[in-house]
Formats: sequence, C-alpha cells, structure tokens
Amino acid sequence: MGGANDFHTVRRRYQKVAEHGFDKDSANRFLRKSIEQSKQAAADESYRYKPMNINWEELAKDGIVKKTSERNVANKIERAKKLTQEAYDRADKLGYRDTQGNKLDITKPQKQQ
Repeated sequence: MGGANDFHTVRRRYQKVAEHGFDKDSANRFLRKSIEQSKQAAADESYRYKPMNINWEELAKDGIVKKTSERNVANKIERAKKLTQEAYDRADKLGYRDTQGNKLDITKPQKQQ
C-alpha cells in the first residue's frame, strides 16, 4: 500500500513545500490551476455576492438576536467615537500626522508620513 495519496506521503510533500517552496513545475501547475479556478469563479453566478435579506424581527422572536434600544445604540455610537478620538490622539502623540496638517482629523482618512 502507500503511494501518492498515502497520508504520510502527502504530509511529507507538504512539509517539503513549506520548507523549500515549490519546484518550478509544481509552482507553474499551481499558478495555472489557481488562474483557472479564479476565471471559473468569476464566470459562475453562484460565486457572486448576493443580498442577504435577514428577517431581524423573526430572529428576535426566536430569541436568536436581541433587539437594542435606540438609547443603547446612541450610547454605543458615542463610545465608538470616543475610542476613535482616543486612538487618533495616541497616534498624534506618536508622531503620525495628516500630511496636510498638524493635527489628526477624525473626519477624513489619514496618511502616515
């Protein structure tokens, strides 16, 4: 018994690849296969993103999710803003600044210098 599909043989082959990388033929085979799979996935409608129509009310009724109050939502948003501001302040102290100004502005994406 044994051969190409034997567990130890396959495991050893994976160990060799992890240690030394692919040989040229194996790398080309892997690349061609990956390209082909990508093309098939792009052409196949079942791989595309589809909208998730989640019935939140039904999930809440079944006890799977818990509905959050408007007050709780507002508190969470304020907490997130505060944590974001603290993170930007720490980044500012470490020297990461917006390339166009002297202070971090949390209303726009930042660039590191």
